[in-house]
Amino acid sequence: MMPMTPEVMKKQAEEAELMHKLIDLSGGAVQKSRALVAAARLNIAAAIGAEPKSCEKLALEVGCDEECLYRLMRALSQIGIFKETEESRVFENTRLSTALAQDNFRDLVMMTGLSCNYRAWEVFPETVKRGKSDLTEVLGGIPTIWQFLKTRPEDEMVFGKAMSALTNKLTPMLVAQSDFTKFDTVCDLGGSQGTFISAILRANPTIKEGINFDLPTVIEKNKLNEARNKQLDPRFKEVGGDFFKEVPAADCYVLKNTLHDWNDECSVKILKSIASAMKPGAKIYVYDFLLSNEKNENLSSVVWMDLNMLQLCNGKERTLANWEHISVETGLKIERVQRAPKENMTSLVIFTK
Repeated sequence: MMPMTPEVMKKQAEEAELMHKLIDLSGGAVQKSRALVAAARLNIAAAIGAEPKSCEKLALEVGCDEECLYRLMRALSQIGIFKETEESRVFENTRLSTALAQDNFRDLVMMTGLSCNYRAWEVFPETVKRGKSDLTEVLGGIPTIWQFLKTRPEDEMVFGKAMSALTNKLTPMLVAQSDFTKFDTVCDLGGSQGTFISAILRANPTIKEGINFDLPTVIEKNKLNEARNKQLDPRFKEVGGDFFKEVPAADCYVLKNTLHDWNDECSVKILKSIASAMKPGAKIYVYDFLLSNEKNENLSSVVWMDLNMLQLCNGKERTLANWEHISVETGLKIERVQRAPKENMTSLVIFTK
């Protein structure tokens, strides 16, 4: 046996530290994610409110075992979710958990915690090997996340609420930073419930028509929402269709966090379909994350979003060089790039013919 000299002890301590670090990275991410999702589902942050509250009271309010709840909150406190006060087993909200108490933030956390997301990542090594994702095996014979959600109405509702929450948060900022004043007709492609195009119309009284374009099933579901429909701008119009095949004629097309769902081949098809319908002088506004073209030791969280898009739907986050390649393939030109101040914020790339 090797003698336990100071040098040997130091090396073993360093190796133990590396071991725990790798364990935390490989398994801890899942544990922390599931713990956070559990807190969101139990709505613990909302139950705490503005004043500290004991685990005993919280357990009664959210309906769970007090000891397990304490252990959950103790662990989450280590990553900034909740804070245990000087009084034992009494917790207060932090900035992060205060956000989690809001429905829109909570919806986003619950969406990332859907079982299909976890199942999809089981086969990520195979994706890296073959260069594309295939979820058929882990999703029970269903090839895509979108088709899987159609078979799980409750999960689809969670996903829809999360996307609406994201749109509601981003819309005011994106509309304020974008110029729509020169357009008569603006068309939001993949606009779901029409939140974004409605905001564009409110901010631009000179626009004559705003079109919300999405799949026919989405548009039909929108028509059933009487409360929503009563509040729509008279200039608002909805059209169902497939943007791979045909889109309405317009002066400006909006693609908000849409093309990152698709690989380059599919994105080129979508943009070519739009190009064939563009009115003279029309533009395409593409809102997506924009990665740096250069190596960066302090990479943003978008590189992880890029892997997520790859695994879930064979999509990708793009650099400017990626967009320039797509412009060549479509015959479109990049007129202007409006970079966000940070990579984890949405940038704007404007295409013209």
